[in-house]
Amino acid sequence: MERAKLIIVAILLAIVGAVIPILVVLYLSVERAIQTEQKHLSNITHEVVKRASHTASLAREALYELNKLHIQSVCAPDHLNAMRKITVDNPVVEEIGFFENGLLKCSIWGAANSPVSQYAPDLITARGFGASFNIKSMVRNNKLLIAFQYGNYYILVDPLRFLDILVDPSVQIALTTQKGVLIAERHRPDMKLVKQFSQDHQQVEDKIIAYTSSDEGFVATAIESREVLYNELRNELGLLLPLAIAISAFIIGLVIYFSQHRLSIAGELASAIKNKRLTLFYQPIVSLKTGQCVGAEALVRWFRPSGEQLSPDLFIPIAEKEGLITKITEQVIDLVIADLGKVLSVDRDLHISINLSAADIKKGQILKTLEAKLATTFILNSQIWLEITERAFVELNFAKEMIQNARSLGYVVAIDDFGTGYSSLSYLQNLELDVLKIDKSFIASIRTDSATSNVTPHIIDMAKALNLKILAEGIELVEQAEYLDLKEVEYGQGWLYSKALNVDDFIAFYKDKNKKI
Repeated sequence: MERAKLIIVAILLAIVGAVIPILVVLYLSVERAIQTEQKHLSNITHEVVKRASHTASLAREALYELNKLHIQSVCAPDHLNAMRKITVDNPVVEEIGFFENGLLKCSIWGAANSPVSQYAPDLITARGFGASFNIKSMVRNNKLLIAFQYGNYYILVDPLRFLDILVDPSVQIALTTQKGVLIAERHRPDMKLVKQFSQDHQQVEDKIIAYTSSDEGFVATAIESREVLYNELRNELGLLLPLAIAISAFIIGLVIYFSQHRLSIAGELASAIKNKRLTLFYQPIVSLKTGQCVGAEALVRWFRPSGEQLSPDLFIPIAEKEGLITKITEQVIDLVIADLGKVLSVDRDLHISINLSAADIKKGQILKTLEAKLATTFILNSQIWLEITERAFVELNFAKEMIQNARSLGYVVAIDDFGTGYSSLSYLQNLELDVLKIDKSFIASIRTDSATSNVTPHIIDMAKALNLKILAEGIELVEQAEYLDLKEVEYGQGWLYSKALNVDDFIAFYKDKNKKI
């Protein structure tokens, strides 16, 4: 009892000793990250003001140039062409127009068709230019522009010209005048917050705000939510990992020792699935009567970054335990389509077998996934064989419903590794299958003195009585193939014909076996 109390106290002290330093470092990391982000936002606002000043400078140049024109007859072709040339040459000018006696006389689009009064300026700049906001173009009525006026001329500028910079969607920007008139904005900033900050420069609890003003009267404000910042603290918080490991090592050491290898493989596998690093090999399926290649079984392979290949016998059970097996099945479907979609669309007699797990059967979503993916291809449902292991039949009701749905959609359903699991005649009768795959252990016993050698012909007879096609796997000897052919077994696969091949080698094998003589 005393020993138990000491263990509890030691664990509590270890937790306290670990938590306090972590909280301190966390606080410092957050503050440092805020300062870094504040500087980043300040750089953005400086760039915005710089860009706005440059845009205003180009607008002034255009107006100066317009007022220097020597025009003999206003709005004559020469006058219109001069305005059009300035519009083309100046990168910020969208449109130019000319007022006479307070009414629009013409623009680059030609003479005014209807009376338009000269725009009332919302502000007058220090250099005497009038600026009017929310002005509609003569031809782009759906877009609001800014009109700059000097003398009898006006030019229209897109407000976004003042914010012609790329920023993350999480950063909200407002460009205003010193009186708070909005010129342009990005990502819908809170204008009340912009106005408040321009007055008191006080940071808001859940925001980071930066502010820059210019001599020309532009004010840029950048706002970012602290939630975005917290999501980006991973690099800063990574500094805590060595400390946490050092403090907690004596508690979790044994757990790490016994679980590290398995957990690391599970984590690696999840990453491989997420980053689509799985690949497929194809085990050819041949017609025992003709010797032609009629299909292949898609076998998933995982090569680690080091080049090491992990056996499916190792990572498939881990995938099933970690709930990753359905994602592997979905990736297998994607790879089959990418690898062999074109070949399957040309040869309608060719099929590909895809292995389904017990989880695929129980969840029941794999058929919807398969339907959605095949809908974008020219592959027929009948060219996809779905192989179900006998282990999936533990949940007989799920298996029966899924098989019925699959067959109604036109897929071919095969029972895999028959004779090694929950085999029985009643299972086969109830499940309405299409193909029975005889496990390689029974094929290996053909014409031997093995105790299972007499089982193989009974399996064949049972399958034929149920009108099932038969596929024998693991054929390695000519004698085995001859025996199976005599028994009228339709299909075979095994090293007698080929090992599992990558997609290029499989296509070459398929073409060689199926070439017409």
